Amino acid sequence: MQRVSGTNMTHVKMNNRAQILNQLKDGRKSRKDIAERINLTPAAVTILVNELMQEGSIIESNQIDVSGSVGRKKIFIELNRNYKYTIGIRIESDLVSVGIADLSSDILQTESMKVSSKIPLDEISRDIVKTCMDMLWNLNISKEDVLGVGLNVENTNYNKGDIEYNSYSRHKDTRSVEELLSERLQLPVITETTVNSLALAEMEFRKQSTPQNLIFIKYGIDISSAIILNSEIYKGSFGNAGSIEHVMVGIKELQDTESKNKFLAELSVGNIIEETAEEYNAVLYPILARLTDNNPENIDEERLIQSYLYGEQQIIKKINKKLEFLAVFIINIIHLLDPDKIILYGSFAMEEAFFNQLLSQIMQIDPDRDILKRIEKSVLDQEKCIGSAVLANNELFFKTGGII
Repeated sequence: MQRVSGTNMTHVKMNNRAQILNQLKDGRKSRKDIAERINLTPAAVTILVNELMQEGSIIESNQIDVSGSVGRKKIFIELNRNYKYTIGIRIESDLVSVGIADLSSDILQTESMKVSSKIPLDEISRDIVKTCMDMLWNLNISKEDVLGVGLNVENTNYNKGDIEYNSYSRHKDTRSVEELLSERLQLPVITETTVNSLALAEMEFRKQSTPQNLIFIKYGIDISSAIILNSEIYKGSFGNAGSIEHVMVGIKELQDTESKNKFLAELSVGNIIEETAEEYNAVLYPILARLTDNNPENIDEERLIQSYLYGEQQIIKKINKKLEFLAVFIINIIHLLDPDKIILYGSFAMEEAFFNQLLSQIMQIDPDRDILKRIEKSVLDQEKCIGSAVLANNELFFKTGGII
């Protein structure tokens, strides 16, 4: 007879608790329904549910199933979303966003602050910590009720075992953002790239319709992607999978010394803004000139979208050409990896006019309508902290079975 060690038994129990909590992510369920879905006996589920209820992480719903007229009524249980909270932080090139989330990853409050690579990382981390504490105070949430922090950054360095924000490397900070925040908040910090966390959040909020294999493309000021294979983030051998900004989409003649290769990074909204600012004048861009008060420094993503929708011909021509290259890439990646879905995220990508133009470009290049069926806009809203909140909740609560 094979003996099961205490350590293995603890792991089994944690895993079973995790399965129960994950079943409640998308709404209330009865104990019987949960037992059937996770292949445990009703008695085992009842014991674990009672334990979780005693801790306070789940509660009985005020609704019961009255559809049947015979037998015992189903009593539903649901996640106690206010049992614990997490902090979501997203650091971008010029903006830091901080949010407080409940266990359902609903963002209760957010704050954003402008930053610059000229400001030392140490100073920025202190500002982030102060913002976190002020928000917890405003929401009347004790730090003891905070599980930890989900941190999203744009760049990764897996060889060092951590993720650093490369824009601040000029300051030669010896500690990562993760280390500084963990030390000053005295909370665990889970770090991941922004696009990977957004892809996980996408799967989370799609719930029953979650595809197992998808390519998540974040298209806005920058362009990046995440690859989901068998419902897990695929990072590659060196942690660089999904770095589509380095993918070539056009190769110039090698003997032409005046030309250069074209990379997907050049399709980003940030690149379009830079190109437009360089050739900016009121004659060439009359609509954009009015939107920006004749100041090229005022060109941003929102005004670029408006000028496109208002019919600025130079902007339309420029953006449509970029979308043509993106269409080629999407067709190639569908044929190469054969994913269930290609998901587009970002205020630029999710604008109906751009999305329809992209689909039109794809149809012109490859008229296979099955390809179009795979391309969808993200179900996520544009809340900047949603990815980091989902990351924190998953890693610090659901995967641990609520064991804190």
